[in-house]
Amino acid sequence: MHSDPAGPIENSVKVADADYNCNLYQCRGYQYEDNVNNVQKYAPGDVVAFYVDLVAAHKPGWANVSVIDLEKNTAIGSPVKAWNVWPDNVPGGGDDGEWISQPPVAELRKQGH
Repeated sequence: MHSDPAGPIENSVKVADADYNCNLYQCRGYQYEDNVNNVQKYAPGDVVAFYVDLVAAHKPGWANVSVIDLEKNTAIGSPVKAWNVWPDNVPGGGDDGEWISQPPVAELRKQGH
């Protein structure tokens, strides 16, 4: 995944060994230990703005951005953003690359999601 972050996830599945403990479809192989400096903390009520850049186009297709509970391997609440038709260069396609504001996970859980 390091050589092509948008590459087919199936290529990584083929080379993962039995000791690899990661849901590749959620984390794309990135490990917490490699990203400790990227972890951020938020307080309830904070709104987090982040940029979504969908780079791997499957024409036509769909896409979504969801908050995932990694322990339960489930989405928390509804998707933050969903595109019924994607990428943006097909008829009816959505935006590719946009800023989204979202309450952090703790706030989503407090809201009952």
